[in-house]
Amino acid sequence: MSGEPYRQNPLEEIRTRVRRGVRKVAERLSLKVEFTEVKRRTDIAFATFFGPRQYVLLAPFELLKRFPEHDLELLRSEGFGHQFRLTLVVTERLSDQPTHQPERRAKLRESLRRLSEG
Repeated sequence: MSGEPYRQNPLEEIRTRVRRGVRKVAERLSLKVEFTEVKRRTDIAFATFFGPRQYVLLAPFELLKRFPEHDLELLRSEGFGHQFRLTLVVTERLSDQPTHQPERRAKLRESLRRLSEG
């Protein structure tokens, strides 16, 4: 057994740091947050926020301020009474993602489509 401390791989360290930051944002906004296992290699944290609508809708903006080096994808939002649920995923920046991935190509096509329409 070596005397070196255990170290996570760099991606896991980033995921741990981001999850910690997401929890802090949720706590500061008095929201509940749940995490789901990430699905793609470029996903960093998959989170669902629950709480009053006006606070849940602030969460993405707080995350963008806290993690400018990452992108956010909003996956689902649902309201039920005065409560609201928002599911999002923090991802690697689109520009940092490998071009051979279908997800990146689809995002780039969508960006080009929006630019051509706008």
